[in-house]
Amino acid sequence: MALPVAPFFKRSLVRDCRQGRTYLERGGLLVATLICLMSAHAVAAFLGAPGLQLLSSITGLNAFLILLAGPSLFASVVTEEKEDMTLGLVKMTGLGSLWILLGLSVGRLLTACMLLLAQVPFVVLAVALGGVSHLQVIAAYCALAAHLIFISCLGLLCSTVCKRTRRAASLCVALILGFFLVPWAVGEWIKATVAGGVVAKGGFVDSVFGGLCELARDASVFTRIGEVLTTGFSGSPIGFQVLADVGAAALLFLLSWALFNRCTREEGTPAPGRGGSFGLGGRLRRLGMGRAWRNALAWHGFYFTAGGKAMMVVKFALYAALLAGICAISSAAGDPLDRKEFGTVAMSMGLALVCLELAVCHGRAFGEERKSRTLVSIMLIPASTHGIVYRKMLGCLLGMAPALSLFCLGVVVFPDGFAEALGTTVTEPAAWCGVAWFVLFCQLTALFSVLLRRGGLLLAFVVSYFGIQLVSVLIIMFFGLISSVQFGLLMVALVNAAAAVVAHKLALRLLERAAGRE
Repeated sequence: MALPVAPFFKRSLVRDCRQGRTYLERGGLLVATLICLMSAHAVAAFLGAPGLQLLSSITGLNAFLILLAGPSLFASVVTEEKEDMTLGLVKMTGLGSLWILLGLSVGRLLTACMLLLAQVPFVVLAVALGGVSHLQVIAAYCALAAHLIFISCLGLLCSTVCKRTRRAASLCVALILGFFLVPWAVGEWIKATVAGGVVAKGGFVDSVFGGLCELARDASVFTRIGEVLTTGFSGSPIGFQVLADVGAAALLFLLSWALFNRCTREEGTPAPGRGGSFGLGGRLRRLGMGRAWRNALAWHGFYFTAGGKAMMVVKFALYAALLAGICAISSAAGDPLDRKEFGTVAMSMGLALVCLELAVCHGRAFGEERKSRTLVSIMLIPASTHGIVYRKMLGCLLGMAPALSLFCLGVVVFPDGFAEALGTTVTEPAAWCGVAWFVLFCQLTALFSVLLRRGGLLLAFVVSYFGIQLVSVLIIMFFGLISSVQFGLLMVALVNAAAAVVAHKLALRLLERAAGRE
């Protein structure tokens, strides 16, 4: 007898086989693997064990891309049906919530697993390059597979409890950061307090909470990859991390199953939600959007894309708590931050948060409009496409005030460090290369958010990352061993800048076409 979930699998597989995007993804994956192989061959003369370098770069990149796939791909499994108003039709088929969850999630998970397994025959070439064994390749990909299953079930849970993809993605990001960063931060704080004599060594806090933090670290895929890639690894391919991730994935799926009916009883409107509300009551409700500004597009970008005043309050509190936590850990270790260190930490955090928010805003600015089919309404405004885009991005920039304030705090506290960093950015080609790469990444994010319904940020990172690697390898191949590394970095920066300009113009043109097709 056929399983009730079989039609979902068949529909997913048939759709993937008929879409050209599937073959582009697989072809792009092979090209990316080839670029990594070329890069490992190019640096083989400078570094030992090129096979180990190849496996390290591929597995580390895969682990990071799987993290990005959580909010980009898996967090929209159920919310897409909610936003398209088709979940009710799926439930009318008479299938139970278990079969519906399996049908919606497993097809996407199998597609991601096939992309992961397609790399194995090419990664085995790392054994021929030397420095790595077959056991290490098998153990590394077992860890990646368990990591993928865990992230997919985490995204499924977020997609089940949230009404919209945007909130599900935000919740997924928060949970991922909590799982990978909180145990590390708490563990470091416990070690610092034990070293400072504040907490007794071997006491309740050290043994219980310290032990839990160690278990969470051992369950991390990055810890497992570090163990697998050590010289002379001879352990089992199925380690603690694999068992922990699969077990956690099973619990997350059961929780999604238990909450599915409760969270999908009512079907909301497909219209975009107001970014400034968030269901907050009390005083934060007074921070609502109110009347539109004279620059309505900037108002729309500030409230609907950047989150509005309520989100700014949340960001201010979160960033302040994060900075205070870093200072507390340093003080507990007996080495409190001085003015120079505090300013450096504040500037670094602020710059990293600005870059992160800027990349996310490029993906959301018109990606959300395309999903909710309101792009044509915005494009009908009597203004040029450049004007519409720039005005809306201005509103997004206003939403970055908390991160910019954190950066400015670091500048005020340690102005000499800012002057030194600014001078390095202006004079060093390596800094030019980094800035050009980030601009290209943002433009590709905007481009793919118009082309694709989901995964634009993930695809932009992959294309920009492997693109800069390919350019570097080609420069080495055509110019040989460059006597001046600065010349090579300058060429890479120029190529990235030119590609960013092309991506920007192409994104504007595709934005007009997408509005014309609605």
